[in-house]
Amino acid sequence: MAWSGREAWFFTRAKDSYDINEQTPSRQQILERSFGYGLRATGYGLRATGHGPRATGHGRAVLGCRDCVAASANMPLNLQKYWSDILRPVLAGERAPTIPQAVVLRGQDVLLVKRDSPALWELPGGGVLPGETLEDAVRREVHEETGVRVEIVELLGWYERTGFRAHRSPIFVCRPLDDLLTPAADDVVEVRYFPLSALPRAMFPWYRSILGADVTATTSRPLQRRQRLGAYVTLQCVWLDITARLGLIR
Repeated sequence: MAWSGREAWFFTRAKDSYDINEQTPSRQQILERSFGYGLRATGYGLRATGHGPRATGHGRAVLGCRDCVAASANMPLNLQKYWSDILRPVLAGERAPTIPQAVVLRGQDVLLVKRDSPALWELPGGGVLPGETLEDAVRREVHEETGVRVEIVELLGWYERTGFRAHRSPIFVCRPLDDLLTPAADDVVEVRYFPLSALPRAMFPWYRSILGADVTATTSRPLQRRQRLGAYVTLQCVWLDITARLGLIR
């Protein structure tokens, strides 16, 4: 089957969103990753295959332009955060910050947080305060964002993310010391555990290789990974953010 012009455009940028250790993705993988597991952009609104608010006789659901506008009016999109967190650091050439994060495992479940903007799931974590060690910072951030106190098991690896929203992230494997989920951070809107085998669709895409392969890898640690957050993965995150706010994916 031939590629459409829009699909070909996304394909040429697909490598930006994949870990350097991954193979070149197939056509179906690109469609799934860029359009949220079957969600596609059209020139006349949003069309979801197999799911959505208005079903048709052919197993499809259609969300027209008017529906999109009405739904969008009720979703609080913080454009200021897109500017301050993604665009401004790139344009200003700011030095990439160090952001320690945690893979908090409870059996085969992992603890994730959803931000307010973009409204996507990710690992808990944040910046380092003056005089604070990376270990102290990740314990504090996890507690602030989720209410859970954790014990560090090991350093999984160092992840250097370049491009948009560039940062260096030491990721620690942790175990929870309690199960009280009471987020106190202003930018966290939801906290919950997900099975490693059933991660949410509305998640920043670069965490899939970490939670899907690196956590279970038997290679020596800490790992060293480089992930490119280019134009393709940025557009992918914007698309996931919009579809999540419209309630099309979770």
